[in-house]
Amino acid sequence: MRVMACALSLIFAQLSVAAPMPLPRPAKAPVTVAHLLPRDLTGDWVLTWGGSEWRVSLSTYGDYIATSKGGSTWTGSWFMDGSGSLYISEALLDENGMRGGESRWSVIWERGKHGRFDTRSLSGAVVRPDGTVSVTIALRRPPRK
Repeated sequence: MRVMACALSLIFAQLSVAAPMPLPRPAKAPVTVAHLLPRDLTGDWVLTWGGSEWRVSLSTYGDYIATSKGGSTWTGSWFMDGSGSLYISEALLDENGMRGGESRWSVIWERGKHGRFDTRSLSGAVVRPDGTVSVTIALRRPPRK
């Protein structure tokens, strides 16, 4: 009996020393919201417009900067209306840092599954001041460094 107790205690001692296997982590659900707020758009984005990618920054204070890979820079301001549409007023900076003619446009965002917005990746139709839809754009958060 003593031998069996000793053998069992050795087996249990070995099991208790082994590290437990971690449980698999569930995939994080996308961050979705029913209504977009300015805080959902504030920050850095990658904008896809007509096949070209732009680095875009939307500040808390309403400042807007968009820079292309080729070096073109547009600056201006942004705001949102009560329905969550984004409004941009921008001008191209020339080689001397002078602003060109003002351009205005807005985006009506498309809702994803279940009628919600994914705050990490948005797409929508660009609407000009005359009401024409010119292109569909996409915003996505850049990869973290």
